[in-house]
Amino acid sequence: MAQTSTNPPKARSGCLWAFLVLMMIVVGGVTVIGGGMAWLFNGLARSEGAVQALKRASDAPAVTAKLGSPIVRGTFASGSYSVNSDGTGRIDLSLPVSGPKGSGTLLVVGSRTANQWSYSRLIIVPDDGSAEIPVQ
Repeated sequence: MAQTSTNPPKARSGCLWAFLVLMMIVVGGVTVIGGGMAWLFNGLARSEGAVQALKRASDAPAVTAKLGSPIVRGTFASGSYSVNSDGTGRIDLSLPVSGPKGSGTLLVVGSRTANQWSYSRLIIVPDDGSAEIPVQ
């Protein structure tokens, strides 16, 4: 007669469940942080000063000659933007842009006085390494 093993089934450990819960927490945290960063950077790109700067760049013949038309903004802007309750403000922004013929970065430095933006630096730096294109 052959002997068969009658080992009782092993009890499942809680380690697997703990690991899965931990992974869900980590993935959820990364998603929340990433979403917050995207919201922040996209918010910079949609600020009033950035929108006006992009409009000026889109209307500049030298920019449309190099990048084509329409010029569209990329997602992740970097820099700073502030507007105060008295109508003053500052912008220092780097914004990826592209058109049908190429892409680059719109560099914006400006200030707001009496609810009007003026730019001390407004240039496109093409991604192909060619010369900067002044927008002003």
